[in-house]
Amino acid sequence: MRTGYNEFIEDLFAKYFEDKNFCPDILKTCSHKDLKGLQQSIKHGLVIGETDKEEGIPHHYRSRSTRNPSVPNLTNKFVEYLLYFSNKDNWYDIEYSYFKELMCYCDKRYNLSEMHNDFEVVKKYLANHLIEQEKNVKKIDVYEHFFKSFSSLPNSQTRNLIVNFNYTRTIENLYKNVIKCPIVYIHGELGNDDNPMIFGYAAIEDEINKLLAQNNNEFLRNIKKHLYKRTKNERILNDFLTPRKKPVTGVPRFEQDVNVFILGHSCGLSDNLILSEIFNSESIHFIKTFYYENYENYSDTQINIDRISHVGFEKLVNFQASHRMPQWNDSKSQSKSFIEYAKTMRSQK
Repeated sequence: MRTGYNEFIEDLFAKYFEDKNFCPDILKTCSHKDLKGLQQSIKHGLVIGETDKEEGIPHHYRSRSTRNPSVPNLTNKFVEYLLYFSNKDNWYDIEYSYFKELMCYCDKRYNLSEMHNDFEVVKKYLANHLIEQEKNVKKIDVYEHFFKSFSSLPNSQTRNLIVNFNYTRTIENLYKNVIKCPIVYIHGELGNDDNPMIFGYAAIEDEINKLLAQNNNEFLRNIKKHLYKRTKNERILNDFLTPRKKPVTGVPRFEQDVNVFILGHSCGLSDNLILSEIFNSESIHFIKTFYYENYENYSDTQINIDRISHVGFEKLVNFQASHRMPQWNDSKSQSKSFIEYAKTMRSQK
């Protein structure tokens, strides 16, 4: 599934170049034929203030000292910001880019409304993109062995919990016949008003305190710490991790260690609040991550976990005791290797 932010931006503009009327609230007119040409034109033709005087000024308010007439005039200045300041290694870290811009508004001369409107437009197109991607999902049969290995436990429904950091119901739709435990959609679900999509930034306490000091609630509109309070999802997770005599949210916590299995999550800082709650829990026995292809991918996740939680890092299972995450086009031998691993993975350390 093309669900990464880079892929979302690429597909968004691919649709625009097929139909120039596709996203008028992002881009109305453009003489280029692809995203690469559009981005190069913006980078080379749009000259905005980058002197010391201009540092810290929101992109919406930066002066355009020179504008080449051929440079596309994007309707959505937040998207223009993403294209202008992107680099080849990390083009579109949308949530972090939002936060960087937000901090520039701490100077009370600036009005947040235009940027927030632009951010909501991006969120709308992202939701539509994910809905389309979910229609094309491919089932990977070997994952049934993974979920069956947990559902075979006594009282498995109350002893396991799936925390889904995506917005889609892919896991539930594909493997509902073998999943026998609750699923918490910690970042909301597409099309569910009772569990709306959480799209924003996981600011740390020092950053939140600076935003609170602005005495303007708009600064906290897209901060995840506050967005999590809209539903009971975070409470369900904490209730599972914390020993209680009586469950508060219908998910009893047994008096035993909790093991964490990570599938398809790089453990980046955008989710550090929820991840730190998990990794720092005294209940955690070990953490096992399934890497994408090789040690380099494992290493990236390992470093991210260390960045979020030293406690969690100490409980992380080493690379040799971990396993590659199955892909839809795996060979028979790769699938067999995962199936054998799934039979014993709960007891490995």
